[in-house]
Amino acid sequence: MIARGRCAGARPLPSLRILGVGLVLLQQVGCGLHVSVSSAPTVVPVGSTVILHRPLEIPPGTARVTLQHGRVSHGASEWDPACQFTVDAVSDGRQRIEPDRFRVIAFIQRRLPYGLGARGLRFAALGGGGFFGGGLFDASRRVVYLSFMRLRSAAQPQVRALECRITSDSLGGFLTLEQIREALGETASLQFPSQPSGRGTPVPPSPQ
Repeated sequence: MIARGRCAGARPLPSLRILGVGLVLLQQVGCGLHVSVSSAPTVVPVGSTVILHRPLEIPPGTARVTLQHGRVSHGASEWDPACQFTVDAVSDGRQRIEPDRFRVIAFIQRRLPYGLGARGLRFAALGGGGFFGGGLFDASRRVVYLSFMRLRSAAQPQVRALECRITSDSLGGFLTLEQIREALGETASLQFPSQPSGRGTPVPPSPQ
């Protein structure tokens, strides 16, 4: 005969309400780690257009310029979305990218080991200790999520690519369209092949 009473010393299972609260807490922690639970990563179709609305200057001794939070950044935070325009060659002098429309001829997404993926960006130093300084989020568990757009322009053939990336842990993911737009701000924008200028992904007007 099987006893139907509670076993001695057994604890009741958690209620569905408690489980629901736990899931909400996990979701909030995930947001802090840049884990997107509601937005799909952006896949940029070949034939899309990257529109640069304002000129950009590349400092001497490098071949890239970084945009973060809509501004040029010389010490980007690795934890926030950032995008880089890159050119073919390093120069001893300043290089300039003029406002233009660049056609996307290839799009690749890669998960890169932290040391390799972070090499392209000059990151602001992050204080040691705390939640990000070690333990749960130590360097050995960091991954760089790279979205690479190969660009082409007849007027500026030296402009090579737009690279957008973020550092997270192994549960993170590639940037969403909203995150890429936030990094570019009004300096640049994306236009998909079937999207008229000014619709879908907003295209800010060129500065006068």
